[in-house]
Amino acid sequence: MLEESEVQRLLLSGHGRLPHAVVLFLRFSEASEARQVLQDLTGRVTFGEDHHEHCRLQLALGFPLLELLGLPSRTLEGFPPEFQEGTLTSARLQHLGDHGSSSPECWHWGARPEDQVHLALFFYARDAQERDEFSPPLPAGAQVLYRQNMDLPADHREPFGFRDGLSQPQILGRHPRPGGPNPEEISDPIAPGEFILGYPNQRGHHPPSPPVCPDCDPEDLLSPHANRPGAKDLGKNGSYLVIRQLQQHVETFRTFLRETAAAFPEPEKDEEWIAAKMVGRWPDGRPLSLCPLSEDPPPNDQKEKAPFSFRSLDPKGHRCPLGAHIRRANPRDSLIPDAKRSLFFSNLHRIIRRGRIYRSPDGKEVGLLFLCFNSSIRDQFEFIQHDWLNSTKFDGQLDCDSDPISGAQDPDDPALTDNFTIQARPLRSRITGLPRFVDVRGSAYLFCPGKAALKWLSQPLR
Repeated sequence: MLEESEVQRLLLSGHGRLPHAVVLFLRFSEASEARQVLQDLTGRVTFGEDHHEHCRLQLALGFPLLELLGLPSRTLEGFPPEFQEGTLTSARLQHLGDHGSSSPECWHWGARPEDQVHLALFFYARDAQERDEFSPPLPAGAQVLYRQNMDLPADHREPFGFRDGLSQPQILGRHPRPGGPNPEEISDPIAPGEFILGYPNQRGHHPPSPPVCPDCDPEDLLSPHANRPGAKDLGKNGSYLVIRQLQQHVETFRTFLRETAAAFPEPEKDEEWIAAKMVGRWPDGRPLSLCPLSEDPPPNDQKEKAPFSFRSLDPKGHRCPLGAHIRRANPRDSLIPDAKRSLFFSNLHRIIRRGRIYRSPDGKEVGLLFLCFNSSIRDQFEFIQHDWLNSTKFDGQLDCDSDPISGAQDPDDPALTDNFTIQARPLRSRITGLPRFVDVRGSAYLFCPGKAALKWLSQPLR
């Protein structure tokens, strides 16, 4: 069973009862200042079995902070290369599609090596006043790099108008929850090691995790390391957190839908139909694979969470196009003819999403503060972003389409990336000239420690 009491609550729950939240990105000049903040906040961080109904605090650390704290080289080298390098290397920027209007020159935070996030604090509250009053005690040398409100809309719709946060993976080994599904009722649960370090993943292996010498843990806070005999495990019950601030160009999206619908050869194909084809769902959350027509009733009482597959219902994309956003983000059983093997492969690349909507103070910028947890940034988030969303080749049948919603259209070769194909009988349709609807405004890779690891990190090294 998962040690839920050791896992930060945000990995297990999106804090849906606390609709108002704020994130602070901090940087320190001295290790002593950073360690003091960790000591002050450790007792306030919410873990799996804590139930602070009025507010909850979560935190995550950047690799530069772990270096500043003076962790042993063996421990630092145990973190994966992508976490150590961060998001600013030229290779990673190209890999993720962070170029053109999404290049670091356009970011609000994290755009320079000297501005990399040391510590991220996430505070969730019942109301806006409680959120706005959040101000953690900080030493004089601490710098607040950026502060951003992020809220949960009452209708759970993102700025383009679609229900968000659907089809989250169910973690194998969780304790039954009041009002939640029984473990035996969960279809296709995902091994905990895909999201949380210290547990077996889908292949039955423990993901790599940073080791600590037993002599550095005299209070015996950390668990034995599964892959390094004789070492302690700093990663146990922790996870890697990807943060990306994504501006959504709502007016550009609406204008594109209006103009595309006006030029579409079939007059009955309106803006909502085109948008649904691009996303793969109707705005209320009904998946096209189950509800191909706008008037189709919900498949059951849990319409937005109804399990469904692509290969058995829609193998050729006549309902949900092969390149639709939800099909790219989670292909389910559609990647290869063997549905069971395809589902297994897709599940190797799942992520837990905890993003919320943000707005600039003047209201001119709106978008998603994207948060996702995974045990391998490279094999999960980066794979989805590069191989499924941004790639022009997908599903063995597409060769010049990228994701129509969040794809990174290449300014150097837009002809290969600004298309969207709608499969149909007898002839398919191809929409061209898609602009970039989503731009990056900040990006960081962080480590979200478990309870024991956080306590160990807050103490002076011995």
